[in-house]
Amino acid sequence: MNVILNESVTARDGDFDGTMSTYLNDENTVRLSYSLDNYEISSGWDEIGKSLDWIKENADMDLSGVKISKENQIVKVTGNTAWSICDNIWKGEYDGEQVNMNTIQITFLEKADGEWKISFVTWLPKPETEKENLEE
Repeated sequence: MNVILNESVTARDGDFDGTMSTYLNDENTVRLSYSLDNYEISSGWDEIGKSLDWIKENADMDLSGVKISKENQIVKVTGNTAWSICDNIWKGEYDGEQVNMNTIQITFLEKADGEWKISFVTWLPKPETEKENLEE
């Protein structure tokens, strides 16, 4: 979970190299950015780097008022691989506006040279209506 949180924190803080260090340097590493009206699949080390250029472009943004948490984690580790699903919550204030983003994050990791690295990650939007309200 430390690697997963570090990927988000370094992205928020504009640390491109720090973010890239959380990914497995591999041609099969995949990052799926998904929203209700668009998606982007970045496959391989070079493509992931290009998809994260926005971190460099926004490195001067001060997002320190936005706190990141990973909640309701489910983690399974099997040898040198692991997967996790959790709530990915960004909450706070940026430029006088409230930030409240809550997605479901799915991450696969591999252990390479003794360190856990992300080999696949995606964030899925949550429906605006809570499950309890749907059951009524």
